Order: sequence, then structure tokens, then C-alpha cells
Amino acid sequence: MTQRVFMVLWLLLAALKLALAVHLPLFGDEAFYWWESRWPAWSYSDLPPLTAWLIGLGSAMPGAEIAVRWPFLLLGLLLPWQVAWLARSSHGEAAAWTAGILALVLPLAFAIGVMAVPDVVMACLSVAAAHQLLVALAPPARARPWLLLGVVLGLGMLCHYRFAALPLVIALVVLMHPHGRATLRTPWPWLAALVAASTLLPLWWFNAGHDYAGLRFQLLDRHPWAWQSDGWLQLAEQALVVGPVLAWIMVATMWRLWRRRPLAGNEMTLAVLASGMWLLFFALGFVADNERFRWHWQLPAYLVALPLVAGSWSTWSQRIRTAALAVSALVIALVLAYFAAGIWPSAQGGWFDGKRFPANFSGWREVAAWQREADAGATPVIVDNFMLGAALTYYMAPERRDAVRVLDDPLNSRHGRAAQLAIWSLDEAALASQPPAPGWLLVEETARRFSDRWDWYRNLCTRFAGLRLDGVLDLFDGRKRFVRWRHDGYSTQPHCDTAALPPLGWVDQDRQVRHRGEPVLVSGWVTQAGQGIEAVDIRIEGQAPVSVSRTREAAWARQHWGELGDPAGDRLGFGVVIDTRDWAAGTYTYQVEARRPDGLVWPIGSGALRIDR
Repeated sequence: MTQRVFMVLWLLLAALKLALAVHLPLFGDEAFYWWESRWPAWSYSDLPPLTAWLIGLGSAMPGAEIAVRWPFLLLGLLLPWQVAWLARSSHGEAAAWTAGILALVLPLAFAIGVMAVPDVVMACLSVAAAHQLLVALAPPARARPWLLLGVVLGLGMLCHYRFAALPLVIALVVLMHPHGRATLRTPWPWLAALVAASTLLPLWWFNAGHDYAGLRFQLLDRHPWAWQSDGWLQLAEQALVVGPVLAWIMVATMWRLWRRRPLAGNEMTLAVLASGMWLLFFALGFVADNERFRWHWQLPAYLVALPLVAGSWSTWSQRIRTAALAVSALVIALVLAYFAAGIWPSAQGGWFDGKRFPANFSGWREVAAWQREADAGATPVIVDNFMLGAALTYYMAPERRDAVRVLDDPLNSRHGRAAQLAIWSLDEAALASQPPAPGWLLVEETARRFSDRWDWYRNLCTRFAGLRLDGVLDLFDGRKRFVRWRHDGYSTQPHCDTAALPPLGWVDQDRQVRHRGEPVLVSGWVTQAGQGIEAVDIRIEGQAPVSVSRTREAAWARQHWGELGDPAGDRLGFGVVIDTRDWAAGTYTYQVEARRPDGLVWPIGSGALRIDR
């Protein structure tokens, strides 16, 4: 594969990445890293400082999301060139552009560089470290390559604690390499290790001053450190993020290399680096965090392995090579579709429903605009979790960015952000230490499981004086929902005013398909503590609204939430049969709303009816 093919693909993917970086709303974690960049520090409770520092550098430039992302976008665009450079050093000019093209079609490598996250920085530094190691292990022993290697490894340690895997594997390579063992008798590897270790001082300084919050989260709190049999799922996950055919070629290439041992020279260095990193993270997958996205952990291993694959690429048949590129390109198309759903959530057509919905991209611009419309003066805004707090701070008017405070929430702790909010005095403990002041309470209802919402709302109700429902923002057919109150101040209350609690309910079978003339049942249940529900309204696109009462028994709410205080008791259910004989074929959306006796109208759910001929 030629340099011209590489350039055409690189320009095409660069244009796609640039468009995504400009139009894609900030991911929730990106927003928090941006928030950290506004508080320069030697480290943070979730990550070392380099990501926040780069975002701070980018944010000095004008622009919206692209200002946050452009340093990471440039690094992502540099990465295929780095892989080509590494392949040229290890296997010569013929393999360089092949390796670069393989880096371009690696789906996981395409995904990074679009967002301002540490993975693209770690990927670039990992490839740079591999190249410097090749140079350092070439006789005679020289100071400069080792010192540069130490600098690269040190920068990596400032990026993420996970980067520590690379120095460990590099130490193994040096011990296995004949010239590496000889080099240990010179001062240069030890000086490189000292340079790399010196960058740990800022991390130690931060952790020692804050109860070792960063180390505790990354090494203890987020990991169960117990055997998890679903670790075997990593095999399928990794095949997907590489592309199944290309993954098979990688495995076969590594197997061939190890079978013809002893390996020597550059092939040995890259093979041990790639295999060591991959196996280390694969083993960790059986005992470490499996709740958050882990598919990207092995990316540096794949990038280092690509020169080895490129070196033997011509030995594979044309059919296999074409299949590898085509399947990986198909996976990239799926990644593009996911990012597109993040830009246009309403247009994703059900392809990314449920857990696949891009919730961490969606709704931030809309909720910030909604809050700006209601905002006035210096009224503080209290939110329920770090992600909403960070996104709201970013998308709020610049003069209001210091108004956001964050309540304690399990989500904050699970992502290592609770300690950071406490350091900034933006958490609930800081609120409790201040005199009560009136303001806004804004929460993301859909950030928690449906079964947890009743108790969560009642708990919120007892933490604020004078809590009054102000409104609801229902987005993307209920996939994101934000609720807002006014309050007289953060202050523990002995009782909950049930008028401050929003209705909660469920809609059965939110997607139905019927032939024209067949009846359609729209049913569900809804509950409201205190005053109950006056009526349930079903509003179907293009049809007259239908109002029904709650007459059916629905025991789920009482069984899971206990005594509800709803005058209807267990008769919380509603149902209405819709006559479709006069309907034209097509898809009809509908909304279900609850109407309280005090006049409040509240969205309960939505759905779609498809009528076939």
C-alpha cells in the first residue's frame, strides 16, 4: 500500500474528525476535564493533570467545543504518522505506509482524537516511547535516546495512572534484550528511569495533601479486585474495536513470531511490548472495573503491533487483506453513526436505544439553554451529579459559570469526582456549611434507574426548604429528562411537602405494530403522593387527545416503593383502546401526560404506533 493511498485516507478521516470535533456536544467526562482546567493543579482526584492542562491550552483559543478539543484532535491526526514512523524504523520504508494505513482503519484509533480525553495522549506517547526504545537499544549505548525515553514516559505518567503498564513492560524488554542487559551497566537507563519517576512528584504532592484521593480511586475504589468471569467478554470486545479480521491477522502474526523464537532486534522489542501490554490489561480485565468502558485499554498494544503486521502484510492473500480493511471500515462506520446520534439524538431512529443511547453527549446544550431562559441575577444553581454540573457550567453564560454547586451522589464517587468537588468546595458539605440561600435545584431524572427514583425524590425533598416544582424538560422521547425546582435554601427538613414531588409512572409497550383496523391498547400506571392524579392524557400525533382515569390495579409501585401516599391506593393503572380503522398507514408518536388536581401537567412517557396496511 502506497503513500498516496495513505494521504487520501488520512485527509478523508481528518475531515470527518474535524467535523465531529466541531459539532459533537461535549461528552460528560470531557466537560468535567474542562471544569478541572479552570482550576489549575498538580493533579486531580480522577486523573493526573496533563489532560486538564491541554484543555486549558486549547480553551485559550476562541471557539466552542473545538477550542476544548483541538490539541487532542491534532494528536489524533498525528498518530497514524507516528505509527508509520515507527514501522519505518523497525521494518523499513516498504512497511511504513502499510502500517500507517492500518492505523487509519483501526476503529478504536479513529474514535480517539475526536474528544478531549486522555487516551489519545497516551496512545501518542506509547508509540513515541516504543520508537525511542528501539533507538535506545541499538548499540552503542548513548545518553540522548534514554533521556528522551524518560521524558516520554514521564509525560505519560502525567496523563493517566494506567500508563504505568508501559514502563513495566519496557523493563521486561530491556531484561530480555541482549544489548538491553548490557546497557544496564551504563548510567543511561537508570537516569531515564529517574527522569520518568520525577514526574510522579506532582502526583504524590497532590495525593499526600488530599488523603491520596487519586490513588485511592484508581487503585482501590473503582476496582473490585475479585474474579469476574465476564472478563472473557474482552475477547469479543477487542475483536470488535480492532475489526474481527484485522484482529485475527494480528493474533496470527504474533503467533508466527513467537513460534520462531528466539526473536531478536526490533521484532523482539515490538513483540514483547505489544504482547506484554495486551496480556497485562487482559488479565486486569478479570479483576478490575467492568462497569465503565474498558475496551480502549489495549489500544497502545495494537498500535505497537501494527509495524509487525505491516512487515508480513504481503504474505496474506488479497482476499484476506481486503476483508480486513473492509470489515474495519464497517466498524468505523458504526462509530461514525454513534457520534452522529450524539449530534442528532432525535434522528437516530431507534438504532441507539436503551444503553446504546448516547446519553453522555445528549441534552447538555438544551438543558443549559432552558436554564438560561429562567435564570436571573446571581441565583445559585444546585445540581444532582458531577456530569450535569460540569456540562451546565460549560454551556452556561460565562458570567454564570461560578454559580453551580453539586449534591452528593453515588455517580460522583463511582467516577472519582466526589473528592474533587470537595476540594473545590462545590459539594454538599460546602452547601451545608453556608447560610441557606434561595436558588434553583436542577436534576437529571434519567441519570438513575427507574426503580430508584421514588426514594431519591423523597430524599431530595427533605434537603431543601420551600421546595417548589418549577418545570420539566423532556428530551428525545423521554430518553433524557431534567426536573427543576425553586427553593428557599439548602436546609434539612423534618417532612417532605408532597406537592414538591413530581408524578412518576410507566408506559407499557412503548413501540407497537398493528394492521389498520386492529385496536391498539395504550396502558401503564402513574402515582402521585398526596393529591393523586386527576386524569391521564394520551396525545397521539394527528389525533384528538384522549383523557382517562386510573381504574386498573398496578401493584408494582407499592411492592417496590412501599406506601406511596396516593389516594388511589393500588388503582394506579390506566388503559385506553384506540380505534385505528380510520387511520392511514404510517408511524404515529404519542405522549402520555399526568394531570394533577392543582393543574400541573407532567410527562410520563412516550411511544410510537406503526400502522401497516
